[in-house]
Amino acid sequence: LVLTGPPNLRPALVDFVGSFTKNISLMICGDILMEDGTAVLPQRNVARLVKWLNHRKVRAFYTPITSDNLREGASHLLQATGLGKLKPNTLIMGFKTNWQECSPHSMEDYITTISDTFDSNYGVCLLRMMDGLDISEEIEGEEDRNGDVGPTVQIRTVFQNK
Repeated sequence: LVLTGPPNLRPALVDFVGSFTKNISLMICGDILMEDGTAVLPQRNVARLVKWLNHRKVRAFYTPITSDNLREGASHLLQATGLGKLKPNTLIMGFKTNWQECSPHSMEDYITTISDTFDSNYGVCLLRMMDGLDISEEIEGEEDRNGDVGPTVQIRTVFQNK
């Protein structure tokens, strides 16, 4: 289970996890929507993100969930995703790079999410990259009608620097 948010905004995280789940296991891209508890993700956005995953040849499910905070959303995803032998046993999330500037409540939410994951008998993997994982600022305005990023942004992966 990978907390990617919208997967097209964190291609390095998707590619990295996809590289070690390829042909042997399943990846679930979890997206915790915290803007509004009653928000409904339009079906076309889900279809666009699934199409993006298929275009990159990543075998994964995209699962959006609405929640008030990260801790609750991660808990719901841990309980609800998978079935039987296809149930994930590891939660992969990005490193919180803004830990010095964020609110104490946000930091507590992040740490208790990790603690709750261990309490649920899941493994935890935190991925930290020098340039960060989120490319939303870089692709603002570059997104085409298919939801794919431009070729210069797409070239950057986990194994390459800027």
